[in-house]
Amino acid sequence: MINLKKVLFTALLATSSLFIACSSDDDSGSEPQVIDNSPKFFVGVEGTDGKDVLAPAESLTEGVITPINNGIVQPAWMTFVNLGDAIVAQGFSSDNEMKLYKKVNGELQNTDNLFTTLAPFAMADAGDNNFIAVASAREGNSDREIYLIDKSSFAITKTVQTKIDEITAEDLIAFPTGVAVNGNKLFITYYFISTGTGGSSAAIAKEAKIAVYSYPELNFEKIITDDRSPSLGVYAGTGALIKADNGDLYTYSSASSICGFIPAPASPSSILRIKNGTSDFDTSYHFDFQTVSGGYKINDMLYAGNGKAIVRMFQEPPVVPQEYFWAAYAPTIDQNVAALTLGVVDLEAKTVTPIDGIPAHGGAWGIANLVRDGKVYINISHSNEAAVYVIDPETATAEKGATIQGNYAKGIFYLD
Repeated sequence: MINLKKVLFTALLATSSLFIACSSDDDSGSEPQVIDNSPKFFVGVEGTDGKDVLAPAESLTEGVITPINNGIVQPAWMTFVNLGDAIVAQGFSSDNEMKLYKKVNGELQNTDNLFTTLAPFAMADAGDNNFIAVASAREGNSDREIYLIDKSSFAITKTVQTKIDEITAEDLIAFPTGVAVNGNKLFITYYFISTGTGGSSAAIAKEAKIAVYSYPELNFEKIITDDRSPSLGVYAGTGALIKADNGDLYTYSSASSICGFIPAPASPSSILRIKNGTSDFDTSYHFDFQTVSGGYKINDMLYAGNGKAIVRMFQEPPVVPQEYFWAAYAPTIDQNVAALTLGVVDLEAKTVTPIDGIPAHGGAWGIANLVRDGKVYINISHSNEAAVYVIDPETATAEKGATIQGNYAKGIFYLD
């Protein structure tokens, strides 16, 4: 077990340039070839002034990514989600507004806006022409809402009101942490909250549970349960449900007070699986991540391809003082007490390999990353610096890439 100091965190803490060159390989009078030299990388940056900016970047591997006089300033504190050839910026304090950004004639533009009744806390590309968002109030026992959003028109085509799950005897109701579509099924991971305390003040762990709905009808079908693991996902995370190349779904439990579960459950941080074509937990698969990793717990997870995942992880003391509850949400943490690190998980072999070259760092709301050409580009930030690190999942190594002129990267994207 590492020193307690290393695991206790402090509390939570506009244009893109375009150059088009025309050329022709012959003098036959044919149409000239248009070469698009506009930036293809875009980074959602929280600036040091607290403003969010969606900024273009020439490179993720070198130089400086800056939001200063560069990019589109956002209306509020936003989260950023990839949607195929577009980026969705969704705000928790801007009337539940979603803003759609696409490249138009080589320049990133806000092409559409969408407003939802409740704030979405789990979103996913459904893989066809649809986008899914699951929304919830932060307190009370009102219905949660599932939005089926048409990607072409960026309009809500179906809204379903659902409790997802509730335990009336304990005054608990489900809070969504992840959503995924696989075939004709929609899966929602969740933990429980007290109806009177709010979604960000007490995450209450029970056994692992997933609500299953039909897709695209969104009719509730069942709840599946696995008592080998506690509740799945974390508040405002991104990796509670990931899909492998073969279609299998994987999900994780953090089992951690630093990630918001109060009290921390006795069962270990672990990974579960739903086999492709099924809608139940795979009883033959249970990955006790905490034991295999030597005591680490999962803060968030992303799929890196080829059966491997990248996990943000940390070691937590047996008893966490109350002032450090929820402390994993600290992207600008003092580097002297930063404790998060990264590892490569082989999902089939159930192994964990720490990644060389990653400094201890802070957490965030989600895990900003881009998976491209066999590499993973990921935000690493602490009190002294924010930067993009380039990870090779096959060798479990990393190199520092571009520096971020701001607090941290909230999203990393590639748009051709």
